[in-house]
Amino acid sequence: MSNEFRNILAVDTVTTDLQLAIRFDHDRVVKSSTPVERSHGQQVFRKISDLAESAGVASDAFDLLIGSVGPGSFTGLRIGLAALKGMAVALEKPLVGVSLFELAAARLGAENLPVELVIPFIRDSYFIVTLSSGTVEIDQVRTLSNSELAGLELEKPTYAIGFDQSGFQLIEELRPGIKRIEYDAADLLETGLAKMTREGAGEMPSLEPMYIQKSQAELRFEERQRKQ
Repeated sequence: MSNEFRNILAVDTVTTDLQLAIRFDHDRVVKSSTPVERSHGQQVFRKISDLAESAGVASDAFDLLIGSVGPGSFTGLRIGLAALKGMAVALEKPLVGVSLFELAAARLGAENLPVELVIPFIRDSYFIVTLSSGTVEIDQVRTLSNSELAGLELEKPTYAIGFDQSGFQLIEELRPGIKRIEYDAADLLETGLAKMTREGAGEMPSLEPMYIQKSQAELRFEERQRKQ
C-alpha cells in the first residue's frame, strides 16, 4: 500500500516547535523545524507551503496526511490536527494520527520494550506509563510532580519523549540516567505510513488530540456546573 502514496505530509505540533516533513516522489524527504512557542496557528499553513515549494510539490498534491495526536500541548495539538483535517477534507485524502506512545515504540523497537516512558504535561508535572507496545490504556497513565518523579522507584529502563532540550535537562537532573527518544517529523511520517499500511486511516471525525487530563477550561466549566 505504501507505494501508492507519492507525496506525504507529516505535521507535529506536540511541543513549542512546529515540525514538518514531506516525502515526495515516493522516497525523497525534506523537513523543517521552527520554534513557534504558542503561535502554531499563525504559521502552520505558511510553513507547509514553504516546505512544499522547496520540494517542488503543489499544496494540493498530497496523497496522505499524518499528524501527531500527542499527548502534548492542548492548543498546539488542536491547531495541528484542525489544519490537517481541513486539508484532508479539501483534498479528499486519508489522514492518520500517531501518538507519542506509538512513535516511542517504533523508535525503540519491540526488542527494547517494556520501558517506563515519561512525557511532559504542564509546568513541573509529567505523565509516566509502562510502555510495552504502541498501545496504552489511558487509565494506566499517571501524573507526577517533580519530587514524585525524582523519588519514584522504577525497575525498567526509563525514557523521555516530547521534551525540548531545556525540559529534558530538567528531568535529567531529577532522574540521572534517563534517556531521551529523539525524533523529528520524518520519523513521524514513517511511523504514520507504517500504521496506514497496517490499519488504514480510520474515521476522520473520531481523530482528536489525545487528552489524558482535561484542560483547565474544561475543569473550570465542570466546577461552575457543580455549583449551580
